[in-house]
Amino acid sequence: MIVRESGARLNRMIDDALAKGAKIAAGGRADGAVMPATIIDFVTPGMQIYDEETFGPITTVVRARNTEDAVRIANDTAYGLSSGVFGRDVTRALAVAMRIESGSCHINGATVQNELKLPMAALKTVAMADSTDAPSLMSSPN
Repeated sequence: MIVRESGARLNRMIDDALAKGAKIAAGGRADGAVMPATIIDFVTPGMQIYDEETFGPITTVVRARNTEDAVRIANDTAYGLSSGVFGRDVTRALAVAMRIESGSCHINGATVQNELKLPMAALKTVAMADSTDAPSLMSSPN
């Protein structure tokens, strides 16, 4: 991170999640602008970290009961630029991806593999953009 205040903001998000039942699975708290890669598990709605972008080295684990619940969770966001589905059965993963409300959905791959030279669209609160709008795409919360 660039500024110390980012670490304090991330620590407040972690504290909120921990107070509401989440657990740190790996990593830990920020010390100023320095923070280890961190995984917060057992994240649920009502936690700040559930639906706010951290802009830090944190990822969250939101547990789903089944495929239907996973699709509901994936669509429970104001954002919709990019998403991903992982699974051994690629045909089933594609069927699940078709139900997710996002501009693109990666199958068994990271969402950072978008090619900014190609036209891209987004759903929900992220504005529509094309390849001439790469800087705004790169600053999008998703």
